[in-house]
Amino acid sequence: EEVEAIEAILAPGDVERIGENRVRVRVAPEPDGDGHVYGTASLEFVFPPEYPSGKVPTITASSGEGSLSEEVLAEVKAVADQTAADNLGGVVVFVVADAVREWLQEHTREEAPSQPQPAAPAGPAVGVEGADEEDELDVDSEDLDGEMVEALKEVLRDDAAKLRELRGIKRMEVREQKTAL
Repeated sequence: EEVEAIEAILAPGDVERIGENRVRVRVAPEPDGDGHVYGTASLEFVFPPEYPSGKVPTITASSGEGSLSEEVLAEVKAVADQTAADNLGGVVVFVVADAVREWLQEHTREEAPSQPQPAAPAGPAVGVEGADEEDELDVDSEDLDGEMVEALKEVLRDDAAKLRELRGIKRMEVREQKTAL
């Protein structure tokens, strides 16, 4: 059920089932507004029979597009393992992927290939009245968190305890939601 929720949340092709107890997740931070791009990693999770209540999955990290050095991959694995350990007893795939995505954004920033940029439209951004483009991105991010909560509700509909926990998460502030999810 966890993998189904992750498939609903992440981009098509970013989640690959490798077997009954294995899944590979591509972690690729989006380029920022200044045109910087980031390293991409692939995380493979192997779920033991005791997962999630008694053990965390075994996680391996490999380089995605481009090439991450062995040192960077070791750091990615350390972040993944620590995040999984910190969340022992719960589902961890999304939390681990999100922690690795944030780490990649902080540590693997590269210059984007130079390409002509389209001219920016004159005047305020279309959308929320009085909002600039950066505000719209924040709104989109909040919408994504809400969509993730709804997708998780659907997957967890038969698990009353997890649904109660999810309802509590839905009432949190956006930053707290991201951490809790």
